[in-house]
Amino acid sequence: MSWVVAAAALSAAIVVVASFFPELRLWGVNHLAFLPRTFRHAAFAILVLSFVPWVARVVYGVALRAAGKHAAAPRPVGVAVAAVLALASIGVFYQFRVATNLLGDGQLIAQSFEAAEEGHDSVIMRSAKAIVTEEAIAPGSTLLYYSAVKAGARWKQQPVPSMRMLNCVLGGLFVFLVLMVARAKSLGAEARVWMVVLTLFSCSMLLFFGYIENYTSPYLFTAVYVVTAFAALHRKVPLWLPFVPLVLAGYAHVHSILLIPSYVYLVFWMSARNRRATLMRYWLPVVSVAMVVAIVACSSVESMKKFFVPFGVTGNTLLSPRHFVDVANEALMLLPIMPVVAVMGWLGRRMDPARDKVATKDPSLLFSHPVEWQFVGTILVACAMYLFFFKPEIGMARDWDLFTMATTALVPLSILALNRYARAGELSADMTARFAVPSLVLVAVMGVAWVGINTSTDRTIDRFQRILAYDKAMAAYAWENLAILEHDRGNLPAAVATMNIAIENGHNPRHYVRLAVYLEEAGQIDEAIAVLERVLARRPDFVKARYRLVLFLEKKNDWGKMLEVSREGVRYHPEEAFYRFLYGESLLRAGRIDEGLEVFRSVSNMNLPPAAKQRIERVLSHYAGQGK
Repeated sequence: MSWVVAAAALSAAIVVVASFFPELRLWGVNHLAFLPRTFRHAAFAILVLSFVPWVARVVYGVALRAAGKHAAAPRPVGVAVAAVLALASIGVFYQFRVATNLLGDGQLIAQSFEAAEEGHDSVIMRSAKAIVTEEAIAPGSTLLYYSAVKAGARWKQQPVPSMRMLNCVLGGLFVFLVLMVARAKSLGAEARVWMVVLTLFSCSMLLFFGYIENYTSPYLFTAVYVVTAFAALHRKVPLWLPFVPLVLAGYAHVHSILLIPSYVYLVFWMSARNRRATLMRYWLPVVSVAMVVAIVACSSVESMKKFFVPFGVTGNTLLSPRHFVDVANEALMLLPIMPVVAVMGWLGRRMDPARDKVATKDPSLLFSHPVEWQFVGTILVACAMYLFFFKPEIGMARDWDLFTMATTALVPLSILALNRYARAGELSADMTARFAVPSLVLVAVMGVAWVGINTSTDRTIDRFQRILAYDKAMAAYAWENLAILEHDRGNLPAAVATMNIAIENGHNPRHYVRLAVYLEEAGQIDEAIAVLERVLARRPDFVKARYRLVLFLEKKNDWGKMLEVSREGVRYHPEEAFYRFLYGESLLRAGRIDEGLEVFRSVSNMNLPPAAKQRIERVLSHYAGQGK
């Protein structure tokens, strides 16, 4: 017992100590550092109380009785309770929805849907057909967002609120699934409590708080897959049933292909009865080696090298100490009680329920059968390979959501370890409470802290800026995302300052254009024009810079400078009627009437905004009356 209690204390100590070091490379583990001091101290006090034996016994006893009542309630009553709680959870998800798009690809997704609603044909979100035929990474998730946006448009809702509501509703479905699974007869009371707490308070739950990314729906489908796969292992549902959520998860996001080996194992186990002993002995080693070989082969292909960690022992390389720390950090963020799970699994390692006759008499003990360990292990090996070999510059510190799928295996792994250890030690519930309550309380505290940060724009920005102090990968893009967030919340000085940092980290011409836009909005139009002129001096063909420059010059009525800029626009972009129109207008205002009229006549039948067409018609009519 002392070993597991010590492991729980170690988990708590890691979180407590990390809460005093927001600058350290401990994303997800040091969340308490970004919350108000009152909340942090209250969390410390709750964690200390959870280690008090009599407090732990009382809390655990209440939780077990509640779980037992829910499981024992008649099915109509149990379903009704689960439905009510699920509906209430949708309100909670929406009430505490994330205050930002989390400074990443969520911004790009939202802006793409907004562009599609405005009629732009260049984004795949313009139609369901375009999504199905052109989207390669996450067609299913994008289609769900598309449906939500179209449904919201009927009530005159903008895309972002509709997309957020979709994920809140998916969260309600997830809660309903968890509560229904908690009624399963194959689970004991302790397993029910652990499953509900670990599932509903892991960091993955943030996906359902209106978080805009492509991982929400695949996470839900993955959870359904794992549940139905366990049911299939116990012959409660047909083998084809888990295949349905597996396909949906894969269509929702391509990274769900990591689940395919586990389904292959499921098929082998259920069909090859005579070879089960061989399967148990060799499956995981063979699959692990095969995955490593496949990864090495893929990383050798020139076009795919960018996705894998380079081999080496320093920096962000495969065998560097920092990379190992990053992987451990990710695991602790997903489920902060991994030391407890590891110790429970080690202490109960000699138990083998497959040879224990008691397991056939008590259905709750079936949830520690070796076949379940191997099924969960197959998912975890695939996720671990992904986490370990996937290039940190693409994920890790900022894109934590890439790895949330691992929690659908970490949660059952924790319950398997609990059941095995509790049986090996013949522990009573009062004994288990000594390490169970601190562990579950820690998960709950970290889950609440995770939501507390991301529902506050200020705390999100603070955390993101600290991460960017050590995560230099794609730094310019990251600072640009932060500047967009500052701009969207109306803090123009901060947006300008942040865009300057983005430029220092990348010198991307697009970043100069965005800086110029923010400067113009802040009333610094001369500074904005100067920025764009510097860009065009180096990149005279950069269309975004020239487009913004002519808009600003027109707003300033600087037609002398406009004459030169629009003439160059015609030169570099002859297909753009907009520059021809402005060139003609500039000629007219410069007194070069004949040249201006000639340009207007050449552009009159081209595709122009209505206001420009009306201006051309008025000018040509006016001078036609004068014989020109």
